[in-house]
Amino acid sequence: MGMAGRQVLNFVLNKFLNPSNGGRFLHDGLIFIFSYLGAKLGGLYVTYWIGYLIILINVFLFYTLLRRLYSQTLFALMGALAFSLFPADLTQPFLTHLLGIQPSLTFLLIAFHCYISSHKSISYILIFASLLCYEIFYPVFWAAPLFKNKWDLKLKKELLRHTLVLIFILAFMVIVRKLSGESRVSNLNTLWAIRTIIEHMVMGPIMTMSMFLYRPIQTLLALNKELLVLLPICWIGISWFLSRQTLSLLQVKTGLGNSSQYIYLEIPKFFKDIGKLTLLGLILLLLAYPLTLNPSYSAFSITGKPARVHTAAILGASILCACIGYILMELANSYRKKRLATIGLAGFFTLLIGFGLIVQQDYKLSWNYQRAFWTDVIRLCPDMDQGTVILVEGVNTNRNWLAIRPYFPAMTAALTKIYRFPYRENSPEMFLLKPNWQTSVALDKGVFQLDNSNVKLRGFKANRKDYSLVIDSSDVILLENENGKLVRRVDPLVISNQEFSLKNPKMSKLPQLSKGTVYRYLINSTKENSINYLNLPARDLRTQP
Repeated sequence: MGMAGRQVLNFVLNKFLNPSNGGRFLHDGLIFIFSYLGAKLGGLYVTYWIGYLIILINVFLFYTLLRRLYSQTLFALMGALAFSLFPADLTQPFLTHLLGIQPSLTFLLIAFHCYISSHKSISYILIFASLLCYEIFYPVFWAAPLFKNKWDLKLKKELLRHTLVLIFILAFMVIVRKLSGESRVSNLNTLWAIRTIIEHMVMGPIMTMSMFLYRPIQTLLALNKELLVLLPICWIGISWFLSRQTLSLLQVKTGLGNSSQYIYLEIPKFFKDIGKLTLLGLILLLLAYPLTLNPSYSAFSITGKPARVHTAAILGASILCACIGYILMELANSYRKKRLATIGLAGFFTLLIGFGLIVQQDYKLSWNYQRAFWTDVIRLCPDMDQGTVILVEGVNTNRNWLAIRPYFPAMTAALTKIYRFPYRENSPEMFLLKPNWQTSVALDKGVFQLDNSNVKLRGFKANRKDYSLVIDSSDVILLENENGKLVRRVDPLVISNQEFSLKNPKMSKLPQLSKGTVYRYLINSTKENSINYLNLPARDLRTQP
């Protein structure tokens, strides 16, 4: 957001020209391009609107795809609702996912449309683009031939050709990434990968579909005033919306008493169509997990960023949800219970809306915690300068956040975006202290050594187990948790009978620092009331009902 146009262009070109940067050439490139455009068009809020537009396009593409699969409008509408409110992945509002992962889904959906329209060459180009963007959607495209109306001998031959093409594309990418030294491919343990793929393909679909039941329960347990006002309105609106959809009748008598006055739906064809769609949904759900090979994520992950392990399951799960909802509506209608089914399904989708709002509230709360924290840091450290290290003690980050923790993955990186430091090297650094950090921090008289034993190294330093920083204690600012407030220690620190002087704000010259790109989003104005972000409760009913 703070880059010049040429810097963004150079970054994107570097991603394409240097495969060792990660292999997801389009992923990072799109994030930077969209962030740059959003900043130029109005800032962070416009950037979120760009992300919202991408999701809106995906919903439209999925809805039209369902219409091409099955002619019943109600089926496509319920599938689109399930797609929009997909409860297993909590990372949709996460901006880098909006701008980097959702476009991969866009490429996949367009590729499906092209394949069905017999533009297979274009579809393979698009799925290759999806692979370059974010690879977890790639296996899902294996099911593209199954979107054809007839499942016959020709389908088997088409599946074989299709599989060979996808294997060739994937093998080509693996070889390129292997030769370039890309770590995720070069360091991949084959046995671990096979075990993980099997585990994720077995447990992932179970966890994803169970979220359609579990998330409404979480919503009921976390009802607040806002939800109690909004959800009844949603319920009424969805009920009215579903009630206006036309249904076929399963052998329903009109009441005229004449056998010629029965309206029939060919029951075998109905169940054949729905059965084929259900099988398609299950296959898509299984294919969502073969490339979810992040060692930090598990198929059992349902909170925080690890929940993105279920991102690619959105298609299969939404089709299954549409099949179940449509069958319930048809059966209820055949027994003249359409109104009851309508009210029940509307309540189900309304609770999913409520859960989505709870996730949004969690993101907003996280943002408010970040703002309170960084506002205190800026207030307490006006003298941060070249070579300064800020250490923060007593901040509890173990709260069971539903969606995202409130503290930056790399605090130093955040600091350099809040202010524009006039020097490129040796800019201020910032770390959270580990418990009992005093036992290993003192290297010599007046000298601290910071490493994995005493500070939490995050972001780019997390992979460097040998990272070590030696610094004079007089260049260190220590922020402590004192009675639930963050305060700066100015008195000397005594460790092992040695006295270590800390940076003294009264003796420091205040640097003239210009505000960085995210300053206005992270620093509260003097008129705003700060919230208590220290000593967070360890348990949250929204994640542990």
